[in-house]
Amino acid sequence: SKLISATQKGKGRLFFAKLSVASITYTIIYILLYLFYMVNFIKTFGTDIFAEPLVFLEGFQGMGNDMSILSALILESLAHIFIGIAALAFILLMSEKLKSTVTAMTVSTAVTLIPCLLIYFDMGLRLFAFYQNGKLWMLTVIIVASAIISVLLLAYNFITFTGRACR
Repeated sequence: SKLISATQKGKGRLFFAKLSVASITYTIIYILLYLFYMVNFIKTFGTDIFAEPLVFLEGFQGMGNDMSILSALILESLAHIFIGIAALAFILLMSEKLKSTVTAMTVSTAVTLIPCLLIYFDMGLRLFAFYQNGKLWMLTVIIVASAIISVLLLAYNFITFTGRACR
């Protein structure tokens, strides 16, 4: 006989608890990473520079776009948030599919480390390189694709996680 009988409602609550803990952890990491970046940026340039066009910054002179620095920072933040949420959803999927915690951590680390290494070794893949190369549409595609992947992975995780409760 079973000591614990899982219901679909209980599995759904557990899934949302796991998602909440992962989201809070991601939010804390995101804030800790970018808070110091923004504080240093504001100390260096002040807050008045946010209204200036992006072409005033070094490396963006030939851009020919009148996007403000604040708009560029917001767009980059959105891209980082959605890419992070997609990675979070993928890690949750790996932890659900691979029963071993060590295996799930290893696969998730490897899959998230490969893009980081590509960006580290090839500066053309950095998000701000899209502004410099005049390919702002690629950044928009990254944001939309990350959002779609996140929603699909989270929905799939929820369906498979709660669907196993009644077996």
